[in-house]
Amino acid sequence: MKLNIAESKSKGKSNGNGNGNCNCKNKYGDNKFILLLIALICLPVLFYGCGGGSGGSIATQEPGDVYLPPVQTPAYEKLVSGQQAFNVGNYSNAQADFQKSYEYAYTAKEKNQALTGIGWSMLKSGSEAGSADTNSVIFTLEKIPSVDLYNYANQEINDARVALALAYMSKSKTNQDFINAVSLLERVDPISSGGGVYQPNKFFTYTPKLNHGVNNGQAHAIAAYLYYLQGNNSAAVEHINYASSTAPHDEKVIQIKANLTVLGLFR
Repeated sequence: MKLNIAESKSKGKSNGNGNGNCNCKNKYGDNKFILLLIALICLPVLFYGCGGGSGGSIATQEPGDVYLPPVQTPAYEKLVSGQQAFNVGNYSNAQADFQKSYEYAYTAKEKNQALTGIGWSMLKSGSEAGSADTNSVIFTLEKIPSVDLYNYANQEINDARVALALAYMSKSKTNQDFINAVSLLERVDPISSGGGVYQPNKFFTYTPKLNHGVNNGQAHAIAAYLYYLQGNNSAAVEHINYASSTAPHDEKVIQIKANLTVLGLFR
């Protein structure tokens, strides 16, 4: 069951009612700000300085751990190896180990964790090279079943949601890409109304399991930009202000807010 990320290019899942025609704001011009945002979020400095994890191996139960099953299966062992390579910035080796973990996986959880690692390795290595193949990232992460990706109750794959949201933003061919990205972020730390009913939490807390470097404040800054593109300025203002309150000294949050200000969000 080998995942060949080069075998196909994704067209993107549709999880909204959009017709695929871009009716989003034209203020972002020729995607310059989108490219800037992706670069800001995925730059290696985030990995070392602003991440949500501790940088430790997932063989120990420390913040930033990905997965610690009771039995160390071959899939788990490769997941550990991939995490260790990822933690030192060796994204090529990390991707190869996550790939092996996916091939060895028997459970949906193991597969989803491995796919998440592959997707983030591709984003980080692509950012270092100056150009990420976001179609391949989307193709990889969409291997995770929609029933998991869009299930509010499943909070174990939020790293995959954030990575896929970033990839949809970078692709940004249609308004549906932005709808999909927002829909993913709205499933992070939702509010439960009981009886299996959930609603998006505008003050969600994103706690990464994979030590990729995107923190809670940056996740809210991403959400702010996506809401801005959809014309929902009130939600955009709420998220960027919350991002600033949770990460007031984060250079990436500061720069994203400055760019949104230039684009006219606060007018």
